[in-house]
Order: sequence, then C-alpha cells, then structure tokens
Amino acid sequence: MDPWFLIEAAPDRSQLIHQARLVNDSQPAYVFDLIESAVGGLKGKRVAALGLAYKADVDDLRESPAIEVVRLLVDAGAEVVTYEPYLLGAAVAGAESSQSLDAALQGADIVVLLVDHEMFHDLKPSAVAELMAGKLAVDTRGIWKRDAWRDAGFNLRVIGVGAQDD
Repeated sequence: MDPWFLIEAAPDRSQLIHQARLVNDSQPAYVFDLIESAVGGLKGKRVAALGLAYKADVDDLRESPAIEVVRLLVDAGAEVVTYEPYLLGAAVAGAESSQSLDAALQGADIVVLLVDHEMFHDLKPSAVAELMAGKLAVDTRGIWKRDAWRDAGFNLRVIGVGAQDD
C-alpha cells in the first residue's frame, strides 16, 4: 500500500512514515546535486543513466525515482541516454533510450547507476572506460567495487558512504 495513503488516513499516527516518505522523495534531487557538483554543471554533458525501474530486476517503472533523476538531468541541459535492460525502449521525455549498454556508454562523460539490476553488478570498469569520453561514475546503489573503478581512472562517487576522497 502506498505510504501516502496511510499518512492521509491517519496523519497523527504516521509521523515516522511521513518523514521517511519526505526523505525518500528528496533523493532524486540529492542524486542530481551530487552529479552536478562533481562536474560543475551539466549543460552539454553526455550522461549514461543505467536503470529506470523502481527496483532491481523488474520491468515496472511506476513511481521510479530513477525517472525523476533523468528528468532533472535533462532539465539541466545534459544529453541523457538511458538503458533499462528489462524494458528496452522505455522513454523519458528529453532523453534518448538505448537498446544496449554499450550504446548508452559510448561517448558518455558520466555514467550513473540508478538501479542495481544484477547485470550492472559486475560491470568491468576498464571496459566501460574504453567506451566513455569522461571518467565520472556515480553509484547510487553502493554496489560497484570502489578500488576497481578508481584503478580504471574513474572519479567514483557513491551515495551513502559519507565523505569521499576524489
């Protein structure tokens, strides 16, 4: 059941749920801010956005925060290419939908992991580096091996690990 329905039905008994929803709903903007601050502006940057589903290994896009992140990137002037392996051709207004992972990564300045689909867990950073023009990787799910990405020359940003060295 949607937590917002619970909050509406019993606001005096659902303060914790309300606060949790507010935090969750603010995460797309937090991810956007992290990406934008890492590059100092997104206008004209090519961003490969990996995953659009609302959770890993499903083809359901309803209520997906990944879609909001893509919208924010597009609104900031980024050229966004999405890849959703469970729903090829899934479209977000203003973004390009890729039919393959390699095509999404080709020429990208930034790669952003938005959904931790199993197929993204073991991406080889050296292979990703060969396809990309830039070397910024943002892991919003905390699944990529930090040392491997940094050894491949990436500036890796990971959500949820506190202060990071570049």
